[in-house]
Amino acid sequence: MSLFRFLLASVIFIAPTYAEVEHVQVNVNPLSEEEWKEIYAFQAALVTDEQDPEASEKRGDEIPLACGFFSQEAKSYYGSNVHPSASYNAVSIDQNGETIQLHDGSIWMIRPSDRALTFNWLITDKIVIAPKTSWFSNYNFRLINTATGDEVGAELDSKHGPTKNGDYTHTVLAIDISKKQICLDDHSVWEVAYFDLKTLQKWAPHETVMICINDGFFSLTRPNALYNVERNSIARVKCTY
Repeated sequence: MSLFRFLLASVIFIAPTYAEVEHVQVNVNPLSEEEWKEIYAFQAALVTDEQDPEASEKRGDEIPLACGFFSQEAKSYYGSNVHPSASYNAVSIDQNGETIQLHDGSIWMIRPSDRALTFNWLITDKIVIAPKTSWFSNYNFRLINTATGDEVGAELDSKHGPTKNGDYTHTVLAIDISKKQICLDDHSVWEVAYFDLKTLQKWAPHETVMICINDGFFSLTRPNALYNVERNSIARVKCTY
């Protein structure tokens, strides 16, 4: 940590003061066990048929599942590919680095072993959210500081998703399954990876989504991801409008 960042952190550190506002709660409308089985079966079939020309045509010749991750080049990758709405600011950081509240109102619990990193983050730093890339992690997301390259395991507090009807909270406006498209309340249009089509079919208008980045499977063609807070599920996407 540079001397400049240390001095700035000591001056502008803000302790959490979570206002009593209504938040979207996580997984309040969860997918059923049968729905998850349907999704997994659909995805497993695509993996099996990856070399099948007909299956490839259905997928729209998307990048194969075996594409690599980009976390080793965090600064350059996230700086050039992240959609503007996927960039967040921290409005408060717990004095021990235990929790971070982002400007959309969402509160994130940080993995204990990573709290020494978040303790030194600044509210001027840009943060992106990414799904986990390790099967062994108990935390489903990563918060990535694009200024420092720090990457920490994180979980969205179940009772403190984005502020309900907040200025920076996004909701689903419409879904077009035939075009694999989803339109958000800001009228942005996102094309979903064919691999996540069954997931999209389970979503509905007015549900809350958070715009994340995707540095895992299909990242070359779907550099972003939408996280449905109420359904607790993710679809990999690219913004087309």
